[in-house]
Amino acid sequence: MKFSMEKLHVYTLALIAAIIPNIVFLNAIPQPRDSIFFMAFPKGEINYDFFSYSKMMFLIFSTVFLTLIFLWKSYKKIKWQPVYGFLIVYTVLIVLSTAISPFRELAIRGLGDRYEGIFTLFAYLLLFFVAYNIAKDKEDRKIVIGGVIAGSVVVGLVGIFQYWGLDIYRTRFMQQIITPEEFSNFKFTFQFGKATIYSSLYNTNFVGSYMVIMLFLAIGLFLNSESKKAKNWSHAYALLMFANWIGCRSRAGIMGGQIIFLFALLLFYRLIKTYKKDLIILVCSFAVVFLVMNTVESDQGNLADKFTSINTPSNPNTYLRDAYVENGALVIKDKFTDIKVFQKEGRVQFFDDANKALTPQVKKYKSLELNENGQEVSVERYKIYFNEEKYKRYSFNILRDGMLELEYNHEDIRIIKYPIVFVGDTYKSPGITGKLFDIVKIPRLHALDGYETLGSMRIYNWTRTLPLLKETMYLGYGPDTFSIVFPQNDTFGKTISYGMANIVVDKPHNMYLQIAVNTGIISLVVFVIGLFIYLLDGIVAYRGLEKISVEAFLWLGVLAYHATAMFNDSLVSVAPIAWITFGISAGIIYSNREEEKSLNTKEID
Repeated sequence: MKFSMEKLHVYTLALIAAIIPNIVFLNAIPQPRDSIFFMAFPKGEINYDFFSYSKMMFLIFSTVFLTLIFLWKSYKKIKWQPVYGFLIVYTVLIVLSTAISPFRELAIRGLGDRYEGIFTLFAYLLLFFVAYNIAKDKEDRKIVIGGVIAGSVVVGLVGIFQYWGLDIYRTRFMQQIITPEEFSNFKFTFQFGKATIYSSLYNTNFVGSYMVIMLFLAIGLFLNSESKKAKNWSHAYALLMFANWIGCRSRAGIMGGQIIFLFALLLFYRLIKTYKKDLIILVCSFAVVFLVMNTVESDQGNLADKFTSINTPSNPNTYLRDAYVENGALVIKDKFTDIKVFQKEGRVQFFDDANKALTPQVKKYKSLELNENGQEVSVERYKIYFNEEKYKRYSFNILRDGMLELEYNHEDIRIIKYPIVFVGDTYKSPGITGKLFDIVKIPRLHALDGYETLGSMRIYNWTRTLPLLKETMYLGYGPDTFSIVFPQNDTFGKTISYGMANIVVDKPHNMYLQIAVNTGIISLVVFVIGLFIYLLDGIVAYRGLEKISVEAFLWLGVLAYHATAMFNDSLVSVAPIAWITFGISAGIIYSNREEEKSLNTKEID
């Protein structure tokens, strides 16, 4: 295929699809302590970013270039289509959300390590727009899909080497490439554990979201290949994508893929006999890959352990429910009862749920702690406990004057420790950056109390995010502002869920909640309606197929990404590819439908 200036926009889109997922480069981004960026992402006054900032910058500038070329070449050919209405409405809502945001600077630039500000969102929509129009031409869309595949092969090869302990980003050669000269002495290691794939996408969950698109595309290519050579290459590609899909150990990616696999079986069950031989080859080769990779142990066990734990809690649940101040006392509730802690003039008293004073028992013990010089020393401490049966789970360590530590024993399965600091007449607990926060009731969905640890703490994130939606009906808080509005002061909830209170919850682990909080529920409704129409249009277009098409499996891959998004977030590492494939797939469905209408009209004439 010869290069043609007439197709410059097509080649540009293909290059964007190939390059963006593979960009890894160190950027030192200032975020002064008094800035909104530090408040939303308090992980240092300089954010050292390898995986997101450079991708964002390349995405914005390359998309502007792409759009200008596309309009220059094709503006006369653009005709109004219903999908443009959704794009315009969504764009307007994003603009308005940013304009009225109380955190406008953050909404424009985006959050540290994420960078999905207003211009990034614009870039996603423009990628969809251009891809949608390019899809009308079969040769053009082949070029773009070729770029998508090329990029995924590099991502996949990096990932599979990581799985077997050969991480290129830990080599001196690669570190010199991805580190600017002024940081030549900068020492770093990416801590993602043994036999785990993060590739160039920053996080194992993002690999799962990316690979679920590519896996369906790869399967479609294999089933649609006619020549022996094409069949062999597409088979190898499918195995590489499958290995990364399972090797990243992303529950979200696995669950999203499984949902759409079942959907595909229901939709194409008539074709199973036709492709029986190829399907058997795929299933058997996937099984071999799984068995080989399952021989490698990680910090989380082997792959079989990960798959069998998908539908089980990742951590034991807890009976603990609440901690808040009421009538001068700190009230701590569990599933069965509550205990009140009252401090006055240096004396601590404990009361039961009937306001009857509890008789504490005191036990002396030795604790190894670090002194001011960083030396480990033995310190004498005291533990307060109770003989009453229903309070045996509770005990308190006296750490020093003015500070207690709740120690809650959840049936000898899990010990939860929660520090309590007496400050004047109130009670506080250290959270992010060691800052002391008042211990207060945090709005949440009470129906899921006790289940916060399910789904790797996703239930905790969702139960604290849903109450935020009361304020985001129309326009939200602004793009990428989730972190600043999430109740980061929920020291008690974080402790019983994550086991620590100093963690920053910067994402809901649900793209749809992410949209609702950031740009508003109305924008979410617009997005979901568009997605639902895409689903229905695809069913109408592909349910009667007599032969498997690559286009149908690309459609399934996009659906799988959006199924995975129930448990994952949008991020600049993966979202550009998701929007490009979304646009290509939607454009194919629309152009095929218009072509059929045209043929039917000619037949009638």
